Amino acid sequence: MITNPRVIFASRNIGLLLILHSAFAGLGNWGIAVTAGFWESIFVSLVAAVAAYWRKFLTLPGAFAAAILGCIILFFGGWGWGATTAGSFLITALLSQLQDSSENNHSSSARARRNLNQVLANGILLTVLAIVYRASDANIAFVAAFLGCVGAVAGDTWASSASQFSTGDPRLLTTGQRVPAGTPGAVTGIGIALTTLAGLVASALYLSAAAILGGETAPDAVRVTLGVAAIVGAMAGSFFDSYLGAACQAIYTDADGRVTDLPAANNGRLNTYVRGWRWLSNDLVNFSNSVAGASSAYCVWIAAVWLGN
Repeated sequence: MITNPRVIFASRNIGLLLILHSAFAGLGNWGIAVTAGFWESIFVSLVAAVAAYWRKFLTLPGAFAAAILGCIILFFGGWGWGATTAGSFLITALLSQLQDSSENNHSSSARARRNLNQVLANGILLTVLAIVYRASDANIAFVAAFLGCVGAVAGDTWASSASQFSTGDPRLLTTGQRVPAGTPGAVTGIGIALTTLAGLVASALYLSAAAILGGETAPDAVRVTLGVAAIVGAMAGSFFDSYLGAACQAIYTDADGRVTDLPAANNGRLNTYVRGWRWLSNDLVNFSNSVAGASSAYCVWIAAVWLGN
């Protein structure tokens, strides 16, 4: 009798792969073209997810979800989308582990291993955008939205990780008050700079991967517009994330009086509620961040097209 929980988890969910395969195979009947084979996409995604789990970037459920979402993103978006997602995740995971080693950060975003909820919060919109992109016959406006989303998701963690290197305490976005590092809604100068860099890196990853792996090239005007859209999306998502963290997100204090967004400690002890909407967790804030980033970048592209006409 099989008792290993990891084997049981995998056996219960492997049927999802077959369901996905059947669904993807039937898309041609709907007139939706795809850029990569299913098994090619799932193999690459599985290898990446296993590596992330082995390197302790993801929990087991988080790795499984990442494999599924990664397969869909690669299958519908192509190599540019897949490489951008994987590359930004790798950089973010490394910085997140660095953040986890800091003694001054006690927020849920500081946990090195991303769990299922965190993977879904950061990846579900990317997956939806990949499907819409392919269904719209590769409308490049959704590439801009995708890059804004990636930049916003990555920029949030990059900024949080960099706060420990700031020369002074961060300031709360809504009041400007100095608060301890790791406080939701706090910003630093180096964090804002790294958020901008996240958008730039996202666009660079996409354009490079699309050219090298997918053989797709773009005119200079398109490259510049995508870069601007990604940066604007990253900044918009990051500031919206910080605003929600400062004004709306549920905030607690632990037994030592330190500010956290976690309702309970690792030992199960409940933290003390301080302020905010109890239902607005860090995962929902992160999802809102991705929506704001994608929407802003999409608007930048539409505005550029309108001005160009």
